Amino acid sequence: MRTLASIEKSLRAALESDRTIVYWRTLNGDTLAWVEYEGKQVEVAVDPMRGGLIECVVHELLHAVYRQELARWGVFEECIVLALEREIMAAINASPRRVKWWRDAIARKLEPLGDV
Repeated sequence: MRTLASIEKSLRAALESDRTIVYWRTLNGDTLAWVEYEGKQVEVAVDPMRGGLIECVVHELLHAVYRQELARWGVFEECIVLALEREIMAAINASPRRVKWWRDAIARKLEPLGDV
């Protein structure tokens, strides 16, 4: 059975992977962030002018890391990801040490990229 701690651990591992890229990108419409994954390669785009950086990365990594488990839920995938994100972010925000870890890890991964 998965716990919030085990989910956060898997998201941390995915973020630290050599196959994960995070970059700034101006996104259109209501989109705050976007994830693309091909095989084991994960690219997370975050709009620098909208949304919280940690929240956006956590949200998109949930889609990428748990894509197989979430796929069977179809249209409810986003609802599940939002619920998980809310709980994981509450745990992260309750600990200055965790917030710092996420900020530092994302900063190490951040690569600039142009507009969509």
